[in-house]
Amino acid sequence: MNKPVEATMEAAKHLLVDGQWIAGKGPQIAVIDKYRLQPGAHLAAADWAILK
Repeated sequence: MNKPVEATMEAAKHLLVDGQWIAGKGPQIAVIDKYRLQPGAHLAAADWAILK
């Protein structure tokens, strides 16, 4: 039922920018599971070059 905390998490690497899926090249951001208070996912953030 619950995924073990020890399971490896693959980062969500693509961002939807202006209608296109682009790989995020910024730092990874940990998303905290509010019940376990541990990282539940990692997201790849955008860098400034993508935002311009």
